[in-house]
This record gives sequence, C-alpha cells and structure tokens, in this order.
Amino acid sequence: MENEDRIVLPLNKTPSIRTSIHYAYPLAIIESKELGIIKIDNYYNWMWNEKTEDTSIHIDENTIKVLEEVSGGKPEAVLWRHCNREDEIVINIDYLKTRDPSRYVDVFLFADDLYTQINQEDKTCGVRWNPYGFFIEKNMYAYDTKIYKYLKLSIEADCFMAYASKDGIEWKYIDRKEIPSLYKAKTMRLGIHMNFGKDYYKIWRSMNFIQLIYNSDSIYKGIIVDYYFSPRKNYHNCYNYYNNYLDIHYDLLYDALDCFNSLHEYIRWNIRHLYYLEMCLDEFYVTEREQYNKSHYNHYNLFYGYDNKKRVYYIMGYGVGSIPVVSELPYDIINQYGITSEKIIRYRYNMNEVTGLKLNIDAIKTGLYELLNDVDSSEKVANLMTEEKVQYGLSIIKQLACDEVGKKFVCVDRRIAFLFTEHSRLMSERVDFLYENGYLSKDDYFMLDEKCADINKQTTLILRLVIRNALRKKEDNKIESYLMDYYEKEKDFLKLFLKCLDKG
Repeated sequence: MENEDRIVLPLNKTPSIRTSIHYAYPLAIIESKELGIIKIDNYYNWMWNEKTEDTSIHIDENTIKVLEEVSGGKPEAVLWRHCNREDEIVINIDYLKTRDPSRYVDVFLFADDLYTQINQEDKTCGVRWNPYGFFIEKNMYAYDTKIYKYLKLSIEADCFMAYASKDGIEWKYIDRKEIPSLYKAKTMRLGIHMNFGKDYYKIWRSMNFIQLIYNSDSIYKGIIVDYYFSPRKNYHNCYNYYNNYLDIHYDLLYDALDCFNSLHEYIRWNIRHLYYLEMCLDEFYVTEREQYNKSHYNHYNLFYGYDNKKRVYYIMGYGVGSIPVVSELPYDIINQYGITSEKIIRYRYNMNEVTGLKLNIDAIKTGLYELLNDVDSSEKVANLMTEEKVQYGLSIIKQLACDEVGKKFVCVDRRIAFLFTEHSRLMSERVDFLYENGYLSKDDYFMLDEKCADINKQTTLILRLVIRNALRKKEDNKIESYLMDYYEKEKDFLKLFLKCLDKG
C-alpha cells in the first residue's frame, strides 16, 4: 500500500447513527461492508468454491474485494486453481477487516477433497497469514503482518517454500516443507481460504446502546441530548469519544508536525497504515457542507482516503439536514487554511482482541430497567476521571416537553429529533435481534414489534414538526404534545419489553 498513489479505506457512507460525529464516524468505519481486499496474479485461472458463504465477491482486474452480505455468521471465501509441479503464487492481503483474532488467510496445496482442507485448522501443506504472524502447521514465524502483507508460495517437485514481503519486491524467507508423498501421486491444486472471523458488533450494540442522557448545561460541546454508549473506556473526558471496537488515539497537531515534514505526509502515512483521521476544518471551504461559501464554521471531518494524482483527500462530514456526506477536499485547502483545532483523533477498526463475547440477556434487562427508571448507568461501567452532572433515563423526554429550557432545545436543535428517531429504530432492531436468537416468543415479538412501529411513527412525526419549526412554522405546542405522547408510548413499551424478557 505504501507505494500506491491512491488509497481509500472502507467506509459505510450511510451510517446507521448520524446525529453526532462521535457516533456517526466510528459507525461508518465499523459498518463498512468490505471484509477483505486481496490482490492475486492471473485471477482468471482461479475458480470459486461453493464454500464461499454469506459474502458478495467483487473483482476488478486482479483485485478481489469481499463484501459482507449477511450480518452475523462466519463469512469466508475459498478459491482454487490447478497447480503445476513447479509453480508460484503471490498474494497481497491489502486489507482484512478486524472482526476477531481468528481471522486468517491460508494459501495451501491439496490433492484430496477440498472440504477436508478447508475445515482443517492446520492445513496439511500450506502457510497461514493471521494477526499474530505466519504459520506453517503449528510453527509460528513472528513477522508483523500489519506490515508484511505479501505472501509467496513457491512449489518445486518435492517441497514448497514460503516467503513474506512488505512491498512484493524484497522477500524474507519464512521456511520450507516437503510435500507429502501421497500428494505427489495425485493431481495437486492450489487453494486460498479467507476466513473473516465472527462478527461481535451486533451483539455488542444490542447489549449497550440503550440509555439516554440530557445535559442542560451543554458541557458536551453543544450536544444536549445524547446516547449513553456503554461501557465507556474513554480517558479524554472533554471529547467523550468511546472506543468499543475501535482503537482511538489522540494527537496534537504540533506533535504530528514534529514527527513529519508536513501535514500532508502525516495524513497520508496514517491512511496507508489503516488509520482514519478526524480533523477540524473550516467548512466555509469544504464542498457539500451547509456552510460552504456562506460562513466560517469549524467542524470535525473524517479523512478516509487520498489520491495523489487528483491531489484530493476523501472525507466524510455533515451536509444539509445533518446527513453525513462524503466529498473530495483539495490538498491546497489544507495548505492554505490549515486545521482549525490542534486536537486530532485517529481511529482504527480493532476490537482490542475481544474474544468469547456472548449475548448477556441480564445486561439487556438491566439497561432497559435503568432507562425506564432514570438510573445513572455510568456508576457501574464508567472510568471517567471527572464527574459529569447529567440526567439519565426516559424522563428526559418529558422534561424536554415540559421544561422551558428543554423545550427551547428540542424545538431548534434537529439533532435531538434525529436522535429520538434513531433510538426508536434501534429498539426495533433489538426486538428483532432478540426474537431471532430465541429470547422472545412469537406472540410477544408481534406485540413488541407493533409498539415499536407506533413509536417509530411518533418520533418521525416529531422530526417533521421540528423541521417545520425551523422553517418558522411555529409548531412549539404540537412538539410539546407529541413529545408527551412519545414518552407515554415508550414507557409502556419498556414495561412490556421487560415483562416479556422476564418470561424467559
């Protein structure tokens, strides 16, 4: 990747959460559909095997892009070709989405049934690339596979040799192994087995994406109502960024410039090493933003790619109506106007090697209880070093409807209405998920699903009223009434949800 003039990291351009940058940008990364990008010479000599499950394959010349088609499960891809007695294969594992530590790419020889080798943990005759290094059977060769992304297998009459490389030009010898005599008497084939690991994210979101918080003093840098994204593992309190399933690093602009010759070099180095950068820009100069060519407005944008020939960065930000948009930012804009904040955030999709995560129904019931009864969810899971004076729970909705300060907030800040529509939709997704996994009976599911549909309709009506209010339609009284209806509907739904789960 380091020699390429154009690199664009995977990104979901329509993330499920869009009200706040500290959720929309990480989710745009986490929810990206690209599981792997593998480059292989002479692709047209290869055949796909029906073992390829739950995936969608896109091919551009010799580049194989594997997309997730079905959430959950264990997507994997297998392809193979005929092998000569003297042969060679070179693959470049350009990108492999971090899902769990069990992901790997095997390059192997086989002469018996392909399924036998696919289902075998240690291939009889091959080499494995995984997050910890290269493996031949159970022997580990400790190369940093974040750097050594090229793998070569050279086959001779009696043995194969494995090599690793950073750039596909200079090769490091790994090891050799004799080909079993049984293979020599049969027709040999070459296989590539890509296993992308388990997807824990859906379970994690269902367990933790529940609580609401309200901050009337606006210590959240202008974000009044927010999700409580637990468990919190954040140490940078003034940002309130959370790093579940993401490695997050905080840099200061002057530190970056101490280590690199220019800001451009810093940005491109990070993208080459699979880091997404969040930096604050003056959106007066950024196309497709609401304040473009109107007023000077500083806001964070996500850098996820670059093109040296076009001299542009690919960035995601918020456009008209608080909807995430992607656009191209010319290099010259950065040169001329710079970054408007010294704080830089770097994301990398990584679950911190979380393993064995299982759905915890008690955690879900606790979260629902705490939302219903306004319990401070931070006491059990937060490790913030400063105390936050915020309110938690469902009564936030009633307070926004009845309190003059709250009413003012909700009538002018569309993000709050967006958040309620997202929150109700996520509850609907959670009900679906629990039913699919056997935690709800069919009758209970239909009752809860009907209530979710009614709540989704209610929150959508609130959003429409808030938008009309922004157009000076004076809908304040209707918004108050609709919020109170939403509060009562949500309260009844949560009580029923807990009752249904307690049956199990």
